[in-house]
Amino acid sequence: RQDSPAVAAEILGKALADAGSDASLRACIERDLAWAVIACGDVRDARNHTRAALALIENKEAPELRSQILAADALTSFLLGDGFDEARMRESLTLDDSDSTVPVEWRPSMMLASMLRWSGDLAGATQQLDGLHRQTTEAGDEASLPYLLMQRSETATLAGELRAALEYAEAADTIAVSMGQEPIRAGVLYARSLAAAHLGVTDDARRFALEGLALAHETGAVLTMLLNQTVLGFLELSLDRPSTAHEWL
Repeated sequence: RQDSPAVAAEILGKALADAGSDASLRACIERDLAWAVIACGDVRDARNHTRAALALIENKEAPELRSQILAADALTSFLLGDGFDEARMRESLTLDDSDSTVPVEWRPSMMLASMLRWSGDLAGATQQLDGLHRQTTEAGDEASLPYLLMQRSETATLAGELRAALEYAEAADTIAVSMGQEPIRAGVLYARSLAAAHLGVTDDARRFALEGLALAHETGAVLTMLLNQTVLGFLELSLDRPSTAHEWL
């Protein structure tokens, strides 16, 4: 959240080499590696890590860890085009007992919200995000709010609730800045730019996306590089500048 997914992946790779035969520890590291390499843009390698983690805990009593890894595996498979594994997500949610110490990014309900949003079920995604927002606020887990509010903003933009989308993104940006969450902020600026672009506030939209793109480059967050470039392309196409849009896209 505060430095670089690329640096995190490198350190986690060293940790895995040092973990020896401790299966539960190795599974936790494989889970973390999956998230780090997704942020670096390598979804196929992320699924390799989720599958390795599942194999390590196959015969162990670790419901919370299994829940997180099942959801992460369903998410990576979804992103690779293998469809929405409802059975795997149901099992994950049944096992889920996440508390405020679990980062919101790793919670099965957050992964479900993302897949529902990408599938076009905006009402279902919003329902999951509402519940997560309540839990996070009640727990005083401010560190999870930038990522969560970024997801709320993008979902609201897709639903046409543009003012709410911009408010969510602005709140996320304020907290991300105060907590030094630079890699997360690169995504927050994408959400802020996307909402501003749909509202027609073109100068702000471009400024937010360019700042988000620069931050993503600095932190090695390939996924958010692509997101910010996408909104820059959308903005230029909306302004009837196809050649400039083509350069970004």
